[in-house]
This record gives sequence, structure tokens and C-alpha cells, in this order.
Amino acid sequence: MLGALRRPRFDIGLNCDEASVTEADRGVRLRCRLVATNRGRDALLSIEQCILCAGSRRIPLEVPGHGWRRTRLEEGGRLELPIEWSLTLAAPLRAPSGELLVVVRDDRGRKVEARCGFQFAAEQ
Repeated sequence: MLGALRRPRFDIGLNCDEASVTEADRGVRLRCRLVATNRGRDALLSIEQCILCAGSRRIPLEVPGHGWRRTRLEEGGRLELPIEWSLTLAAPLRAPSGELLVVVRDDRGRKVEARCGFQFAAEQ
């Protein structure tokens, strides 16, 4: 009976491996890892939103498919998923640093946000 009342308690972390900007062709490349750890009952996680924040710009990113939209995380489990984006912007991104925001919801509708700050490496 008490097991049914336990709720999922998960921690979300975000680690950025690579962030680069190519000013000539207005390209941005991000490579990150999302790490989720569950300390409660089994949960079904869904990634709702990914946003790149740089300078005064907020750029919505497409949530990757392949098992990202809904992922089951067992009790006491740990999940590490890679994320990679390459996009071309309408105007060059000249900010020296940025932040990636990922919004995750569990099967009961609770929302958790993961943020990761990084410095852009300029490519020629």
C-alpha cells in the first residue's frame, strides 16, 4: 500500500561537451548529455522544451526524437542521454557565452528544469 503512495523523485543534470559558433555561415553547434537519476518510484519522463539562451536571444530547439519524448526511468535508476544540435540562424550569434534550458515532466505532470551554462568556441 505504501509503495503506491511513493512519488518519483528525480534529479536532472545537464553537461555541455561542446558549444561552438561559426560567424561566417551563422552556424551554432551544441553537444550535451542529459543525466537523470530517480530516487523514488518508477517514472515516465518526457522532455517538453529545449531553449538556447545567448545574450538577449532565446532560441527554441527541437526536442530530439529517438527515445527522447517519453523515457521510462526505473526506481533507483540512472539515465544518460546524448543531445546534439546543429542549426543555422538568420543572424550571427555574437554572444561569448550561453545557457541551455531543458524542461522535463514526469507522468504526474511535475516539472523539473535543467540548466547548463557554457562558453562558445569560435570556429573559422
